[in-house]
Amino acid sequence: MYKIKYPLLFIFFTIQLLTSCSHLVKNETHSGTLPIRGGIYRDKNWKESLVFSRTSWYQEFSLKLEILNSSLAMQSPFTNWLGEAELQFLQKCSDARIVLFYLWDNTEITSAMVLNQFEKNGFNFIKLNDFNKHLIAHPDAQEKSLRVYQAYGMCRQAPAAQDINIDIPGFQTTKL
Repeated sequence: MYKIKYPLLFIFFTIQLLTSCSHLVKNETHSGTLPIRGGIYRDKNWKESLVFSRTSWYQEFSLKLEILNSSLAMQSPFTNWLGEAELQFLQKCSDARIVLFYLWDNTEITSAMVLNQFEKNGFNFIKLNDFNKHLIAHPDAQEKSLRVYQAYGMCRQAPAAQDINIDIPGFQTTKL
């Protein structure tokens, strides 16, 4: 039989582990930021960052959905990554955004469900295939596993300061 050298320490860490994990036993959202630092396009090189707000939907310990959302100024060097049609689409907007999202299981929460949430907030969208090619080649994207994210350009005529409310079944309404 194995004898524990420090039984009180073992009990303390066991209780600590159980109580620290207990807060993720329901559906929760967490938020933060994720920067893409600098970029390259042909002979252009820049140090500016594209900073995404990051919102994650968890069911117990499983990440079900993550949305990365960033306003895109047309002066940003990251517009170099956009294809011609993507750029033309976003130039017409008073609120232009790059939105990346990841779905763990496309049966519970679907791509259509996520895109519909943006439509309810007044956005039109376009899939950013050209932008995505440059993004997944970026070292930050590789380090942060962004290859599994879908990239969309979101466009609305409402002011950029207006909230974006996302309603995912089983979760509280979340503002991006």
